Amino acid sequence: MPLTWWPIIILMRMLAMRRDDKMTDNPYQSPDANVDKTADQKRRPIRAILISFVVDVGGTFLGIAVMAIIYVGILTYSGKTRSEIDHLLSTSDPTTLFNILVALWGVLMSFIGGFICVRIARARDYNYPIVLASLVFIFGIVTSWAALEIYEILLWSTLSFGATMLGAQRALGSQLASTPEEY
Repeated sequence: MPLTWWPIIILMRMLAMRRDDKMTDNPYQSPDANVDKTADQKRRPIRAILISFVVDVGGTFLGIAVMAIIYVGILTYSGKTRSEIDHLLSTSDPTTLFNILVALWGVLMSFIGGFICVRIARARDYNYPIVLASLVFIFGIVTSWAALEIYEILLWSTLSFGATMLGAQRALGSQLASTPEEY
């Protein structure tokens, strides 16, 4: 055996000695590991709400930006002028394909935000997702105030609130179904 392999062999033996208490002689038996959820895991509600808010709002803005770039490219390719493209992007007609896709993307991101809020916070109820949904609701109203009519603002913000709560309900349901004795 070449001399260059000796440090690797010594390191492997040292690692094997550290694992001896956890390993058995049977190579087909799985090692002992505690893979169950423990009750002493910390809850992180503030972190959960902040991360979920960034995922919801940031993901929505990022998705809208990508969709807008693609939409402008399609409109440019179809021969629309710059003023026509500006008019199409600035109208808030909810029946256009672009606005429907934007709304669906926003609802999806709100759903994901509610889901991960429950998962990160290890929540057992709707307290943290309600805080998240309220923050997103208020943020939606504040940022859309000058651009949309009041009924549109309330419609989209309420839809976002509901999607956040549905995501939270989905996460809570899967948590309760997977480990009913802990909750």
